[in-house]
Amino acid sequence: MNRKNLVLLAILALLIGGFVLKQHLDEQAIQKDIAQENRAVFEGIVKEQITEFAITDTEKKITSTLVKQGDRWVVKEKNNFPADKALVDKVLETLPKFRYGTQIGDEEEMQKNSFGFDKAVEVKVAGKTLVLGNPAGARLPIKVDGALYLSPSNERHVFARYDGEWRERKLFPGREPADAIGLKIAIEGRPPVEVKLGENDEATVTGIDGADPQKAKALLSAVGGLRIGSFFDAPPPMTDEVEKDKKKEKIAKGVVTVSFKNGEAATFELVGQKVKDKSDYLISKDGVLFGLSEYYFNKLGSLDLLPNAPAPIKPAPKPVKK
Repeated sequence: MNRKNLVLLAILALLIGGFVLKQHLDEQAIQKDIAQENRAVFEGIVKEQITEFAITDTEKKITSTLVKQGDRWVVKEKNNFPADKALVDKVLETLPKFRYGTQIGDEEEMQKNSFGFDKAVEVKVAGKTLVLGNPAGARLPIKVDGALYLSPSNERHVFARYDGEWRERKLFPGREPADAIGLKIAIEGRPPVEVKLGENDEATVTGIDGADPQKAKALLSAVGGLRIGSFFDAPPPMTDEVEKDKKKEKIAKGVVTVSFKNGEAATFELVGQKVKDKSDYLISKDGVLFGLSEYYFNKLGSLDLLPNAPAPIKPAPKPVKK
């Protein structure tokens, strides 16, 4: 083999070697990118280890610290009021799975309002802070330790509450509508009304003659599933009157007692007032004021348990003369 062929073979070997090396390096880079893409922000943590986390809405300047106390979660800033279990469970499921994604720069290189960080949500857990911007397509811009990433974990909605509220809205936490089997309503100035669900699953009513059992059963279910409409950290402006048919009427005031399948009972009060210029009516449970929607307040304050009147029979149309 002459010298020229040897040189050509050497060049060819170098080209092949370079190509193989490039493929190897590219593969390593891809594997590194995949590893980074899938790396957990809260590495090594499992949901059972999380006993406290704080979420801050930087636009509203509201921080909610949720703390585990025994078997329940509470909102620290709200006098340890019970937290919404469904919301907390979703956070606990999401945090350990939250991934970095692709790094796109450092915090110093970015404008504050880039990627929605001017309205960021901050999540603090286990000594680390995760800052969430606004979604950019299928990715979520995040900041961790001063670096910026586009995360595939696009679940900002799990941490961002439109009203900043993490408190439990069920008036009877841990209960379902079907758990209510008894109801006593004592409105001032009226005879008390009692609804009971019998063993045959049929409701009986005392205090109202001729009450419709189906309406009574529906009322039981509605009360068992009552949800708080508004929370008040300070007493709101109130009124004890409403206008109906151009006349002022006093708002119903009284006590409601609900019995449950497990033999327990709970009581709350219709305060006899509503929030001024809003539709929420005030109720009190365990000494705490809440707002209840007008629809459900009227179900209790203006009981409608009588059967609906049958629709009038329309006369048959007269034959048209030809």
